[in-house]
Amino acid sequence: LPHDGRNVAVLLMDTQGAWDGQMTKEQCATIFGLTVLMASKCICNVQNMLTDDKFDAIDYFTSFAMAACSGMRSEEAPFGHLEFVVRDWPWYEKGMQTEQCKEMSQKHLEKMLSSNLAGRKETADRIREIFRKVSCFGLPHPGLGVLEPSFQGEFSEIGSDFFQLLDEFTRTFFDKGSFPLPSAPLGTEVTPSTFENVIKNFVEAFSSSGTTTVQLRDAFVNIEIYKNRDLLMDAFGKALKKLAPESSPIDPEKFEADGVRMITEYMKEFETKLRSFKLRNEAEQLENFKMAISGMYTKRKSDNDDELNA
Repeated sequence: LPHDGRNVAVLLMDTQGAWDGQMTKEQCATIFGLTVLMASKCICNVQNMLTDDKFDAIDYFTSFAMAACSGMRSEEAPFGHLEFVVRDWPWYEKGMQTEQCKEMSQKHLEKMLSSNLAGRKETADRIREIFRKVSCFGLPHPGLGVLEPSFQGEFSEIGSDFFQLLDEFTRTFFDKGSFPLPSAPLGTEVTPSTFENVIKNFVEAFSSSGTTTVQLRDAFVNIEIYKNRDLLMDAFGKALKKLAPESSPIDPEKFEADGVRMITEYMKEFETKLRSFKLRNEAEQLENFKMAISGMYTKRKSDNDDELNA
């Protein structure tokens, strides 16, 4: 979808079951931790009202991931937009307007986040700090008809108040001013080319029953490496096109001399960026990068030769 002058791929993901009573606390932490790390917008679905135990769970789920981020913090909050959707909200009064309903649910959230009780204030402050935005929207019960075993999804059985507020929630949550935003754990955007590796690294970090901050930190480091590598490869490709534009072949000796010089320069730049991470596999990373840009150089050199001989 278009946003801010570029296209952003949108992936909708359902990670239900965080409080289903069938998983351990560690498994819940894994699901929620992966979700908030990857999501630019995250919906937390609760019933009836917000409660302290839900805030405690979110605080727990995110606390060890935040510990892993120590020393790698960005200027912005590390996680995206957290939206509490309270289903079966029972407190709306007859005749209330849409804006009044939205204001009521937001006040409910602010009350939870403004507690001065010992221990509660610290939890609320942490949640405010780690998410770029925290908001709340209450949806009324859709109607008793949906509870019947014979219910087949008929719209006629669903209350009009539910439909109206669901429409308003969808409109505001997916507002074009804030949607779609790229997934950016710790301020590092996930690109299509790095998506697979990012997922693999996070899953690997969380998959161990003894997940450590070191494992998570390694995952974040890998994201930053992929980002730097992609940026340099993109810059190298543009430099090649500038050196020998398509349909404008140049002298092969000049192309080779300038191309080898460019490979050396980009290798040094990538090596400089890698040093700050103190990687055990630095040599492997360098070799993979060299193979990638050398392949780009070889292809353009071959095309240049073909154009000269045409």
